[in-house]
Amino acid sequence: MLNETDCIDLFSQDRLNAYSDLQEHEDNFALIGDISYKIGILEIILHNKIHRIMLNHNPKWLTLLIGGGFENLSQNELISKQSFGFWVKVVEHFKIHNKIFDKNFLDNLDFKTYYKHNKNSFSSNHNRLLRHHKVSVIMKLLHLLRNRAFHFENLYKMNKNGPRLSVTICNVKNEKLVVSLHPKRIIYFVNDILGGFNQDLLDYGSKKHPKKEIP
Repeated sequence: MLNETDCIDLFSQDRLNAYSDLQEHEDNFALIGDISYKIGILEIILHNKIHRIMLNHNPKWLTLLIGGGFENLSQNELISKQSFGFWVKVVEHFKIHNKIFDKNFLDNLDFKTYYKHNKNSFSSNHNRLLRHHKVSVIMKLLHLLRNRAFHFENLYKMNKNGPRLSVTICNVKNEKLVVSLHPKRIIYFVNDILGGFNQDLLDYGSKKHPKKEIP
């Protein structure tokens, strides 16, 4: 294990100050490694699925939305060049939430699984989360997690009031609901979303292949 002097030299004291200790800094890289390829799988699945849904509305929807200047790019290149935040906004703007995930998956999704103080309703039990609310939470949490992980931020960091990985949604009555993702439940969240598409995705990309000999 790297000693403190080497860690400071290699990573900088300012970066290490964001962690409770050196072990958390190392553990954070391990966690990012465990989830990054799975987030990549989800990102590809989601933008492909959203694109197919939007094609039913208008075959030229993407070029109409992003404008000109991309005439030399193929459809696949256009899709891949859009940020994950772009696809989150497409879902919200065109209100296609309920066409993305399986209904049974959404109906059985319990956000308390990812943080014990989460709620599955707004201020009143009569205003329970609808399917499109759950999709909004999933997309926003995944977007936030993706950006934090891919920028190598501290996923274990907590705020005074709870997990730093938190998003807010509203219903038609303008009631707000905060849903959080506890650091120790991150991998469960990612796996649940993967399994919501196909259970075989849980092992996809995790197999160890024998190293090829360098010629």
